[in-house]
Amino acid sequence: MQTSSRQLWKQPAAKSNSNNQTQILKQKTPHYGGVFCFGVWCHWINNREDTMSELTLEFLHYATILERDVQAVESLLALLHRGKSRESKATLEFVRTNARENTVVVARGLEGSISGMATLVVNASNEGLWAWIEDVVVAESYQGKGYARKMMCMLHAHARERGADLIFLTSNERRVAAHALYKSLGYEPYDTTVFSRSF
Repeated sequence: MQTSSRQLWKQPAAKSNSNNQTQILKQKTPHYGGVFCFGVWCHWINNREDTMSELTLEFLHYATILERDVQAVESLLALLHRGKSRESKATLEFVRTNARENTVVVARGLEGSISGMATLVVNASNEGLWAWIEDVVVAESYQGKGYARKMMCMLHAHARERGADLIFLTSNERRVAAHALYKSLGYEPYDTTVFSRSF
């Protein structure tokens, strides 16, 4: 068993009555068809059509996944794991299973290729439902244009619709820009040690 260099982050529970940033954003967030988009930043980015026109965001359905989608996912994972010994193990079966069991948002170009993705996992525990966000990554040519924020907002809304009131994610300490994004969305570092092991 070994420790991980990945930092664990969480969003404070939405039920909290503390006067923190997350609570303030929740109070200002408009309601869209039964789903709350988490924070005014989400509402703002949803309306930035001029900067979001290059890629189209959609929920990935497992039955529509093609081999080229798997290749795109593998390239994005390689980008996410750059500089680490971990290798991508993406296969058609794994990618389809992930999309079937979890909620996956992808960003597609006009030609249909996937250039960004993010995954939401909702778990049940003795204290209720909580969510976990994985593999938030955008191709380098599209970074800095708001796609990661938009994908996370879509996952936040879906997590709240499912009944989760707490979201966690981990992020390598070298991903400075990603940490700035997470903080702006209300996440805060969670004081714990992450362990992992291989089988």
